[in-house]
Amino acid sequence: MFPNLALLPHDASLQFKLIINVYLLTGVLLYTTVSASRVKRLRQVAKLEMAFAEQQEATERLARVDALTGLWNRRHFFELARRDIYRAGREGTPPGILLILDIDHFKSINDTYGHAGGDELLKQLARTWTAILRESDVLSRIGGEEFAVLLPATDITVGRDVAERLRQATEKKVVVFNDSSYSVTLSLGGVAVQQDETVDQALNRADRLLYEAKEAGRNCVRLERMSSVIQA
Repeated sequence: MFPNLALLPHDASLQFKLIINVYLLTGVLLYTTVSASRVKRLRQVAKLEMAFAEQQEATERLARVDALTGLWNRRHFFELARRDIYRAGREGTPPGILLILDIDHFKSINDTYGHAGGDELLKQLARTWTAILRESDVLSRIGGEEFAVLLPATDITVGRDVAERLRQATEKKVVVFNDSSYSVTLSLGGVAVQQDETVDQALNRADRLLYEAKEAGRNCVRLERMSSVIQA
């Protein structure tokens, strides 16, 4: 059965040859079994490692994402904003426009339709705004009904147009929930990020302009270096 049996002495008995044959066959079967078992174990280890990597990636993503809206959370927004501001400085381009969005009278939605109704509103608005923004724009939920957007490499004129589109889309959005329908308005404040300021400083400046938009009657946009308010 095995070619190397030809190396056996010619005068070896048939019984001896059969014994050698059995030993060789047993060795081959044992080697095949061990190899198959080893391959199976390696595949199992690889599968476990892949599952662990996927679980770790999912865990890391959950740490960066707002669970309700699927947008970036506040902590990750700061990380991305710092990265984009640093990149702009390195490349010599404008850091961009930072907008703060605040839903007007959001508490009344929760009071009237319950927190589930408020949550549904936030989820639908998040999808509406995402559809308007570019892939490079950074949209984040930074508070209960407060959101922030970084528009990289964008000047104040384009930032104003984007802010107005977000405001109009919010005003036109009708949410249907539990046989009820409702809508809200949006107030926005925005600044051109300076290369030498932190994300916190830019947010604080934008927040002051958001307060001005609220004081001006809500449902409006207030950006720096603008002499008038855009209002519905």
